[in-house]
Amino acid sequence: MTTIAERVARGAALLDQHMPGWENKVNLNILDIGLMDDCILGQCYGRYWDGARALKVFGRSSASLGFDAGDNRGDYELLTEAWAQLIEALREAKP
Repeated sequence: MTTIAERVARGAALLDQHMPGWENKVNLNILDIGLMDDCILGQCYGRYWDGARALKVFGRSSASLGFDAGDNRGDYELLTEAWAQLIEALREAKP
């Protein structure tokens, strides 16, 4: 079983490959993995499904990439928090 942090790290690595600088597109004030327009893919691509198609997530579970909670709806809040922490760290690391 993978942790929330591992799932988010995999999703972030995929975004790094396809959309460098993605972390600057995300408004942390509205970030909510449970809402399609306010989640990571929604904010980066306009809509969750557009991002999922662009990243070809459909061969893999979007939950395994931290973009969705999958069957565990209780993970939405944890995923939102993990993405926010990662984005803050990425932003702070930039000169």
